[in-house]
Amino acid sequence: MTNNTIATKTPKVKERGLWLNLMDVDNFIKVYNITTPVTNPIMLSNGVPTSNGILSYEIFGTSQEDRKNRFSYIDLHGHYMNPMAALKLGSYDRKLYDCLFSNGKYRLEKDGTLVKDDEGQSGPEFLYSIWNKVKVKEKSTVITKEVEEFYSVDRDALFITKFPVIPPFTRDINTHTNSSSKSTALINSMYNSIISYTISINQYTDTFTNMTYVTQSRVQQLLVDVYRHLMVEKLKGQPAKFGMISRYMMGKDVRFAARLVISAPILHKNSLEEVQVKFGYATVPLTYVLSCFYPFIVYEMKRFFDANFIEGGKVPVATSVDKKDIVVQQFEFAESFDEVYITKLINRFVNSPSSRFDKVMSPPTVNDGKSYPMVLVGKYLKDNTTIQRTMTLTDLMYIVATEAVKDKHVYVTRYPLDNSNGQWPGRILISSTIKTAPVAIGNKVYDFYPVIEGDPSNSFVDTLQFSNVMIGPMGADFDGDTVTLRPVFTKEANEDCERFINSNAYILNISGKSMRNISKDFVMTAYMMSASYDPSAIELKDPNKGLKYAV
Repeated sequence: MTNNTIATKTPKVKERGLWLNLMDVDNFIKVYNITTPVTNPIMLSNGVPTSNGILSYEIFGTSQEDRKNRFSYIDLHGHYMNPMAALKLGSYDRKLYDCLFSNGKYRLEKDGTLVKDDEGQSGPEFLYSIWNKVKVKEKSTVITKEVEEFYSVDRDALFITKFPVIPPFTRDINTHTNSSSKSTALINSMYNSIISYTISINQYTDTFTNMTYVTQSRVQQLLVDVYRHLMVEKLKGQPAKFGMISRYMMGKDVRFAARLVISAPILHKNSLEEVQVKFGYATVPLTYVLSCFYPFIVYEMKRFFDANFIEGGKVPVATSVDKKDIVVQQFEFAESFDEVYITKLINRFVNSPSSRFDKVMSPPTVNDGKSYPMVLVGKYLKDNTTIQRTMTLTDLMYIVATEAVKDKHVYVTRYPLDNSNGQWPGRILISSTIKTAPVAIGNKVYDFYPVIEGDPSNSFVDTLQFSNVMIGPMGADFDGDTVTLRPVFTKEANEDCERFINSNAYILNISGKSMRNISKDFVMTAYMMSASYDPSAIELKDPNKGLKYAV
């Protein structure tokens, strides 16, 4: 087996999946503007947190908000392997692992091999000094090659000189009780031990002594213990089902998710173009699009208002409204709406169905300081008639939501999730009112634009619809089954969804056969075309034979 020298290259960017990478601690400190490290291993002095300790009021603040969000760090006064890398180093090379934690002394040969030597050295600082020179055995399996790639980075990406200290909110103590009832989190004692050891190491005159090796290895182990306590035990969980990821991310109900009843697509249309439900898409009610993609809706609506009232010059508004006509005037505006107002608009639409046809008011004008209803101008494409009326909440939400999710996807999941076909990604189409029409507004065409008429409380579609061919593999049907809808936020994840939708795996099962069965659609279509479907079918007379037949 050949030897590989540990390379000095930057990590490759992963393209799919959920993964953890090594944090750049120096960049973290810079981004969060952390200026003061904790340097005192003593937490309390006369019942009050020391000014430079891990509970310091000066560093972490005194308010609950500050103590929830302010970080600090410990200056390690040397090089230590990132605890995430140190935890899995044994699976990469056992000698490097033993050297890191001083389980033996080693020397580096000229050919790059690491051999045991009672007169040698060990510890994190020694391993850092030889990292770019030491050779390890070449890996052969897929898993070991992944581990090899993980460690094939520049040593300064694997080793740290500073260690973050989390905000004290979850590890605070009650300073108002007597000393016998005070308690402190385990992680506090770990932080204090790290500070004590690094201070003592910094005072040594010789960096490479037996005492230094042992002390450095203790610090390295404490760094791993902190990582294991925060990330492995709490986040991942031991056992895994009690971890934060399992409890908050893998359950059926998470933030920005929805639970909907599925219903059959409406197929009683004159042409295929009039059927909104399409293969590869999930037709999601407007209300749930607003809820699931809430951050993007707020951002897009802010852009919409800013473009109209700040960047658009004079804006048409309705200064007078009666049952049939409106009087439109052009006004200038000096301000737009902020996120607080936008949030109230969205919550009003979602939680108060009766208000969905209410007018959308403008900010105060520069001319007279009054607010007026916004005006919607467009054209109905079927009869080529002009639209000029007051804009409603439904118009605003539909236009903004369409723009916000044009490149987004959702995952549709049916529980129990007992096979890979129980969950699938889909592009998004927005369903709004039951009655829709093709409309052009500006340069954009909306094929299924909401028709504003009737009582808004019962004018909206509130079930999820998608192609019939997705039902079978999910083990679902249209008798009240519910599914969970989860939005896809990041650009990379949406690109991954699109790749899967365009792949063979979206259509074919593991044996290479189609799992998107359309036979029932043909049967349903034939039935709908028959006289059996509609007893009052139109009867036509064949002029040649005098016979009647049904269409």
